Amino acid sequence: VDELVRKRDLKLSKTDFHTIRMKWEETRVTKEPVTAERDKTYCDLYLASFDDFDIKQINAEMVQKWVNLMAKKYAPKTTNLAFTLLSQILNYAVEPLHLLTVNPCTQNIQRPKIRKKGIESNQYWSKEELQYFMNHPLTQKDYYYVMYLMHSTFGMRPGELCGISLYDINLSEQLLTLNYGLDKKNRLTNLKTSGSQRTLHIPDSLIPYIQDQKRSNLLRPKDSAYPFLFILPSGASINPDTYCQHLQRLIKKINRSSETILLKPITPYGFRHTFATLSLINGEYIK
Repeated sequence: VDELVRKRDLKLSKTDFHTIRMKWEETRVTKEPVTAERDKTYCDLYLASFDDFDIKQINAEMVQKWVNLMAKKYAPKTTNLAFTLLSQILNYAVEPLHLLTVNPCTQNIQRPKIRKKGIESNQYWSKEELQYFMNHPLTQKDYYYVMYLMHSTFGMRPGELCGISLYDINLSEQLLTLNYGLDKKNRLTNLKTSGSQRTLHIPDSLIPYIQDQKRSNLLRPKDSAYPFLFILPSGASINPDTYCQHLQRLIKKINRSSETILLKPITPYGFRHTFATLSLINGEYIK
């Protein structure tokens, strides 16, 4: 026990920010490995300017100057996430390390505001808008048409849709099992919650479309360990960002060609909100 205490005290004798940051990274627990990887990258890129300082020297004025410099060079979202990580590390120095009595980040630091873009992720379409979109000639000729069809039918998360593989589909039993998601860096991820891993019944109307989608095997790499259902003409997977950008371009095209109906600009997550809203309107039980 004495030896462990001695080693602990020896470690804490170094109180430079870099040492504390490394200890924080070792001890923290994240829900997804991807989050830990992203946070480490942020720390290495944006918090390194504090590394040589004794953590006891870092004060609110220093943090504010750093935020101001970050805001001039980087987007508000990047600056705010880096600030959040800095605050978490300084909180760690307060408790359990007891190196600080107060976290400087809590002292009225002014941060850049994230400006809302023109598209809200919680937007949804009415039944008429959804039908208009799905029946529009531009939509039906679109390369992503089957994605729109499945997304509006099941209301799954965009990453879940992009992560479907040929192995997840059993057409003879008309079952689709969601096992993994795909993130914006084309990496397979676990689903958001344990309940997200689920099996869905494929309606008769979707069977021919999925069969056609599966027949595009010629585009897929023959040695692929995870053959995605939805792929680009190059054979690469379609990630949520690519899907989102394509959907938004299509909605703009449809709106430019229409003289009567203007579709609300939604993100792919809007299909999930639309599915949920229309289900409730139709009397489905909320669970």
